Amino acid sequence: MNNKLDPTRAREYALKFLYHIQLSEFKECKKKLEAGEQYDASAFNSKLNLFHDSFSEQDLDHPDNTLSPNALFFAKHLILNFISNYKYLVETAQKNSKGWKKENIDKIDLTIILLAICEMKFSQDTPKKVIINEAINMAKKYGKEESFAFVNGILDSILNTEFSN
Repeated sequence: MNNKLDPTRAREYALKFLYHIQLSEFKECKKKLEAGEQYDASAFNSKLNLFHDSFSEQDLDHPDNTLSPNALFFAKHLILNFISNYKYLVETAQKNSKGWKKENIDKIDLTIILLAICEMKFSQDTPKKVIINEAINMAKKYGKEESFAFVNGILDSILNTEFSN
């Protein structure tokens, strides 16, 4: 396996895990996130390990569903920062979403937006424009037809208001 960091694959891995948190079977986890409560590290690791095992299963639809150790480390970094700073991420998104409420934003679009904000705020290695471009590409791949334009608009606004210095 290649130890090279594949940030695109790491972002998609993080997106897929974090999207699951938005789903109904993770209601308790979502409630804790929204309340700003600390997550249970052992329960989190257990969920992440189960997800990783499922993600890594290779089948006809996913012949190369592997992640290098470095990419997995980066994905976990994104996931932990996302979970630890969820309230900040949501507040930042809502402040820049031109009247949209979190509840009205498609869950995959919201997860992509929050993940991009998280990376812009907590990962200094990647230029913010690259992060936005990656988010747009994920919106094209996983969102609805108009998702990429919506994600681009919100993230451009956030770039200009929150990270303009």
